Amino acid sequence: MPSAPFSIVDAATWETFSQHYRDWLPNQPHLEWHLAGVLAWVNQAKGSMVRAQLILAIMENAPQEQALRCAVAVEYFHTASLLLDDLPCMDQAQERRGLVCAHLQYGESAAILGALALINRAYGLLWQSMANLKPAQATLAAKVIERSLGTAGLLQGQAIDLHFAQTNQTALQVTRAAMGKTVPLIRMAVVLPLILVNATSTQVQEAEKLSTLWGLAYQVMDDIKDVSGDFDGKTGFRDEMLGRPNFALATSIPQAWHRFLRLLFHANRILTNPALNANLSCLKQLQDYLNLRAQTLYATKAA
Repeated sequence: MPSAPFSIVDAATWETFSQHYRDWLPNQPHLEWHLAGVLAWVNQAKGSMVRAQLILAIMENAPQEQALRCAVAVEYFHTASLLLDDLPCMDQAQERRGLVCAHLQYGESAAILGALALINRAYGLLWQSMANLKPAQATLAAKVIERSLGTAGLLQGQAIDLHFAQTNQTALQVTRAAMGKTVPLIRMAVVLPLILVNATSTQVQEAEKLSTLWGLAYQVMDDIKDVSGDFDGKTGFRDEMLGRPNFALATSIPQAWHRFLRLLFHANRILTNPALNANLSCLKQLQDYLNLRAQTLYATKAA
């Protein structure tokens, strides 16, 4: 029984976003067909776009073009990470978002080049979305981007993930991997847009905490799904087979559920802060969505 899709933006805004997501893909006339195929795959393999929806909701009162550039950029970064993650030298996946992985259709080299093309375009879109920021805002935004995408974020998380089998494989090591691999793009979807709309320092600080809790919760839920046979359109049972970090494997499924619920409990406490409740109801909507997904997954496994 699949959970309802996450939806917090109106249909017209979402249609505009989807059009720009397609139109801003780095296609060029006479692009080599393998690379062009990967970019076409990217447009077909769209997921729930939770990150984009959060950005668009947080930046609801900002200039639409600025919000769209930020939202599309973060989704391009995310999809680029998936293209690389699926490669044989990484997770050796067969399926992603219900489609045969891009590297199996167009080759590994084309998938790598496609990921680089998305990353390059995403940086360009982000710089455009930051063009009118005050110097202090721009500096803070740049730090969030570098911390999230560089060796303090995604790259470190992926490195830990790939070599996890060579560690003592404890729950702490699993958390370290998730802090690098999953939290950063949630941070970019919550903290970065707040900086772009000149949110208060309190809002930014609380959003940092939220993004950490949500990122870890997302990863725990993904870990439970991997060992439970609920693959959500991607190759399953990979973590144990490849020796990858998985909280449910490092502890147990009941302990993983307990951790997930504890993370959401702490996130809910942060959401009671009036500074966030004032004009950021979309954050509460993501919390409700995570609760719903957990209930749906639990009900499915208990049936």
